[in-house]
Amino acid sequence: MTDRTREQDLLLCCSRTRADASTGARIEASLGGDLDWDRFLQLANVQQVTSLVASMLCGSLASRCPPEVVERLRSDARAVALRGLRLAHGLADVLDLFAAHAIPVIPYKGPTLSAMAYGQTGLRQFGDLDVWVHPWDYRFRVPGMLAADGWLPVADYSWERSFRHPHLDIVLDVHQALTHRPFTPFSLRFDDALRRGADVEVAGRHARTLAAPDLLVVLCVQLAKDAGEERDGPPLIKVCDIAELMRRHPELDWQAVARIARDEGVVHVICVGVAVAAKLLGARVPAEIDRLARKVSDLDALVRHVEERIFDEGNQRYSRSDLLDRLTWNAAIRERFRDRNRAMIALLQDVFVPNDPEYALVRLPKPLFPLYRIVRPARLAWKYFRLALGMPWRGTPRR
Repeated sequence: MTDRTREQDLLLCCSRTRADASTGARIEASLGGDLDWDRFLQLANVQQVTSLVASMLCGSLASRCPPEVVERLRSDARAVALRGLRLAHGLADVLDLFAAHAIPVIPYKGPTLSAMAYGQTGLRQFGDLDVWVHPWDYRFRVPGMLAADGWLPVADYSWERSFRHPHLDIVLDVHQALTHRPFTPFSLRFDDALRRGADVEVAGRHARTLAAPDLLVVLCVQLAKDAGEERDGPPLIKVCDIAELMRRHPELDWQAVARIARDEGVVHVICVGVAVAAKLLGARVPAEIDRLARKVSDLDALVRHVEERIFDEGNQRYSRSDLLDRLTWNAAIRERFRDRNRAMIALLQDVFVPNDPEYALVRLPKPLFPLYRIVRPARLAWKYFRLALGMPWRGTPRR
């Protein structure tokens, strides 16, 4: 996608915390031309980059913009900053609650992502709080703890549960996994990520979040996941997160990134994410990733598809329309056969991923939680053995 509009090009130039000489020249050229400012502001809002745009245009460049545009950007940026500050204090309270019950937790979006990638809360727009916990705590401890503190369940998926506090107007998403495995296989281990974690400050409180290598991998996986969604594609802010994390951490351990990516089978995903950040926002591709990227077939086509998805306004003509199919996209960006093959993904999900019947059947202690992957095939084998003999199957016994 090379035929960007003037508004899209200016948006890309302004969706960063600082501009080099080349980007500054592009901004000057765009401001000197005929811009549809209403369209530009709408784009900034849809792509969730209003605060970044405001920080770029409302300073020394304010005189080059219409006064009403500057005022609108400043007003929207203030609202984002106030919302972010309120959610940061909300996260601090949530972390205190988890600490009081001795439940390890990793906040990894929202305020902690803002701190890791942008250095402050006000530049990153977010609407809720996301925390990651061990699957055992997710299943057996967290719901009761939150209920006792007044949190109400509002949604329950296989990988996350959402809660709302009636007096705080905050939605808390609690994850036991970072992706929906059937469509985006990814199984970073909670204990490993917690051990490698980094400490940041949130509303005056220290919080343990993902270390920069883990966070970069997760951000690239999330970008790839969103690019494969059947409806809306990823907003530009998801690419900004990757680019700004890379800029803010020039000492980033890229060998660790590559090692995590190989272990999780997401080397191609990392290459796509970093390449998109380089193409759209000028991020520097490190030598370690450049070497890996050379082995990714059709990398340019995959990057182009992500860009097309970001700027799809309902009339986008795709250069690779086959990639709009979620499973085709997943197969194109994964290197391991078991992550690319549809039948294999479904088989592993159906046979080895435990569900409510397994948790209701037996409550294993936390150190033995991985054994639930054995409990499920054993329960299924017993079920179908009985059915094959014509014996009744009563399902999971009542507790």
